[in-house]
Amino acid sequence: MPVSDQIVSLTLALQNETGSMVLALDNDSVAPGTAAVAAHVSPLPKTMFWRFSGRGPIVSALSPRAALTMRQDNTGAVVVYPPQPGNPSFQSWTMTDEGLIHNMDSTQVLTVSVEDGIAALTMFSVVEGGAAIGIYQHWNMTPLAAP
Repeated sequence: MPVSDQIVSLTLALQNETGSMVLALDNDSVAPGTAAVAAHVSPLPKTMFWRFSGRGPIVSALSPRAALTMRQDNTGAVVVYPPQPGNPSFQSWTMTDEGLIHNMDSTQVLTVSVEDGIAALTMFSVVEGGAAIGIYQHWNMTPLAAP
């Protein structure tokens, strides 16, 4: 599936006690293996802009070599790596009408869990009413102008 031309920010649909969070890259880096994180930042730096149409790869708007990737080591970690040939399922995503972002290689969804005020981005099974226990899984996709 080709990379989308649409540039978006992906923001958690539900705010937690410390405000809204966006999908970002750790340390503002697009280097292979950089962790994807949930961050509280305003205004949005360019490392929080993504190319995504709602189905297919999620690629950093800063670098076509930084595709959101579910690590294949069963840790649930989400990082960026160069896009692999053949659009592998671990780099393919789909967003439901409810705002869940599924990885095509898993039944799990992109999840932010908050414990003691610290947010962690991971893959996790869908949890109904998760916000009550600090698990956030619903995202909003907002189109943006090119960075």
